[in-house]
Amino acid sequence: EEVGDVTVQGMAYGSIGSVALALGDANRALASYTKALEIAREVKDPRGEAIMLGNVGNAHMARGDYARALEYQEQAIALAVKLRDLPGQVRGLANKGMILFHLRDGERAKAALEQSIALAGGRDPDGWNVQLTLGLVYEQLGQRTRAIEELQAALASCEARGRAHEASVVQTNLGLMLLKERRFDEARTHIEKALAISERFGDRRGVALNRSNLGLVLTRLGELDKAIALQRQAVTEAEGDQTTLMINRWALAESLHLKGADEEALEVARAAAESIDAVARGHADEHAARLREAHAGVFLIGAGVAARRGDLESLAWFLERGRAGALLESLGGREALAAVSLPPELLELEREAQTRLTIARRGLDRAVKRRRLKDKRKAQAKVREAQAALDEVVARIQGSAKAKASILYPAQADVAAMQAMLRPGEALVMYGAGRHVGGAQRRGQDVLLALVVTPEKAHAVGLAPVRAVNNALAALSLESDGEDPTKAIAGMRSMLAEPLKLPADVKRVLVSPTGALGYVPFALLFPDRELAYTPSGTTLGLLREREAKPGLRILALGDPTYTRASKLPALPASRSEAEAIGDTTLLGDGATEADLRAALAK
Repeated sequence: EEVGDVTVQGMAYGSIGSVALALGDANRALASYTKALEIAREVKDPRGEAIMLGNVGNAHMARGDYARALEYQEQAIALAVKLRDLPGQVRGLANKGMILFHLRDGERAKAALEQSIALAGGRDPDGWNVQLTLGLVYEQLGQRTRAIEELQAALASCEARGRAHEASVVQTNLGLMLLKERRFDEARTHIEKALAISERFGDRRGVALNRSNLGLVLTRLGELDKAIALQRQAVTEAEGDQTTLMINRWALAESLHLKGADEEALEVARAAAESIDAVARGHADEHAARLREAHAGVFLIGAGVAARRGDLESLAWFLERGRAGALLESLGGREALAAVSLPPELLELEREAQTRLTIARRGLDRAVKRRRLKDKRKAQAKVREAQAALDEVVARIQGSAKAKASILYPAQADVAAMQAMLRPGEALVMYGAGRHVGGAQRRGQDVLLALVVTPEKAHAVGLAPVRAVNNALAALSLESDGEDPTKAIAGMRSMLAEPLKLPADVKRVLVSPTGALGYVPFALLFPDRELAYTPSGTTLGLLREREAKPGLRILALGDPTYTRASKLPALPASRSEAEAIGDTTLLGDGATEADLRAALAK
């Protein structure tokens, strides 16, 4: 910068980005790669531009922002094609396939990965990772036999090249896939091999994960005591790594629940749910939403145990925990909200604290690999200090910007708070699901349940199995023209409304549905009562705090023009609806997110 050497600046920014990404600091990597991309364009270096486009995409992928990652990888591929850069095309297609896998677009992911392999001469350009991802894509597409074949081929490639550490990753995935196929002995063999390799390399995360995975196999084999002992050890070994800790706590909670140790299962499930929040923090909101969805079993276990024990506070905690995060995602995400809500100095403090925590965790990984106890203890202390520093920043945000922090860091409502926000004649019904609710006869099933809250009291109700409700909902198809829905609605009412036994003085029901229950026409299930919807008890409280400031005009958005890539159906009838009620209307090509944000800002 001092001598004005822009080219070297670009190289340095690219290198800083790569180091930051290796340390797990995706936000800093993104900033550095973006700067390098700008410089490549400024000096008219198309090859450098193509590389940095791919790197920016990789940083977005590491953040879990897969839509943006795909956008940049496609630009990188297009430029590589224009430059006739075959290695760039191979690399870009492989990355595109991995992104599409995370987006659950299996067919397009398979096409991109297979094209990458074909351009690389029919072999995995990375030697193992592309084929591993292809195997996971085939599983996503429901072709598990083909998926296993791909993973076996990736494993053979690793072993032929002497890449033992990479082989352990494939062994782990192969073992888990065989476990789903109930091929327990084969699954156990692969996971034990992966565990042995991880121990040999001093891979702390691999050891903790594979010990927990071995516990999963033993759980399926009915050896619960051995499984629980392994999983407890795995949780201890995962200290300082929130992602591994989250996974291992979930596995332990499930085994404890199957064992009948409900009190400890509830405690571990709560810790696992808190780990999910810790992992989601700092990631893109799409990634955070998928994270919660992928680990929904934690909440099923916790809610199921709490309902059976009659522990209403714990039940409310588990039902609200995921909903609090969903509130952020529905509003555009913590990062977007923070950018327009928080003072810049607090926002910067939060980012710095998150970065220090990430680097401290990586330092602990390195200390464990060196097998030096003194270094490990120092690294663990740094992780604790960094976590405490981040918690302190969050506390400062909540203290100095209380109104805005209630959205950015929503404090979930407990039963007492829900009762306090309700008015006379109102009832809040929070639907959820729990595992093994209702006793031993329902073991192995997920059962719907409800937390019913009125200003005077609260109670939990076990409802029908999730599968039965889904079947009833399928029978109530809105596309069944000419069919009388009376019988289907009566069936839904008997499963979802009548068991609640709402007091006679309840005139208004506030329903908080979950999952497929969002499609249930609840107004038909409570025909003699006024009905309203709320995403959660926490959201209801936030809305009620703002009721004194009603809007004066209506902004209506309708009939948006969707792109082919969105895969969303057109909504032409919403145009007339928007025109009928809106003082300001956004229609067709003018009904974009950018137009909406601009209109709201006026």
